Amino acid sequence: MHILRSLVISISMFSRFPMPTVDWHGKNMRFVMAFFPIVGVFICLFLLLWNFLCEVLGFGSFLRGVGFALIPVLITGAIHLDGFCDTVDALSSHADAKRKREILKDPHSGAFAVIAVCCYLLAFAAIASELYSDYRLVGVFGLVFVLSRCLSGLAVVWFPNAAGSGLASAFADGAAKRTTGVILVFVGAILIAAMIIIGGLSAAAAIFGALTVFAVYRLWLIKAFGGLSGDLAGWFVQVCELVSLLCLTIVSRLILGSGS
Repeated sequence: MHILRSLVISISMFSRFPMPTVDWHGKNMRFVMAFFPIVGVFICLFLLLWNFLCEVLGFGSFLRGVGFALIPVLITGAIHLDGFCDTVDALSSHADAKRKREILKDPHSGAFAVIAVCCYLLAFAAIASELYSDYRLVGVFGLVFVLSRCLSGLAVVWFPNAAGSGLASAFADGAAKRTTGVILVFVGAILIAAMIIIGGLSAAAAIFGALTVFAVYRLWLIKAFGGLSGDLAGWFVQVCELVSLLCLTIVSRLILGSGS
């Protein structure tokens, strides 16, 4: 039962899907991060559905790209974008690590956060509109949202925590870390293999982008903030997905363009 409760907590926390109420205590939190990638599966399915509707209704690439940018926000309730905004505000302060962590806890958004999130969504929609309407590529694009959550979950259970409190700390402290890490590595390995089978070199480029962000992320967050927090985890998910999409779009256009 505790495993099912961890599933319920994970979906209710990281998405807008209605779920039963479950107490957030130790045993129920043990495998929350292990189920985090499931939210990415939901996003992938809705992206494929949106791509299908765009083809059936004859929508142009611009509207298609905007839908690709907004669907993850609508499904997650912008929880990761909130962390992205808080992180931008903290970085914009150019303060020391302690002061940056204090800014992360501030519920208000500054001007830099507003500007950054507008730029992010515009960039995401623009890049997504340039992705070919090929179901293999759209499938790989959707699976990026699963991969980013596998990597984010690994960061929560593997990376040092900055504040010792808060959401990321609660999940890390309550998690069966070794088991969760093994599950996420296993799922991630299968996911990467599936992406390469589906999308070939284009998928490999998207995976390379995600893994590069993950590697840089660990070094950067320790230097800038002293360790991980929930807001920084949200920032990672957003940046990882944007970089992966950019790599996927560029390489797929180079390959398919050269073959046309």
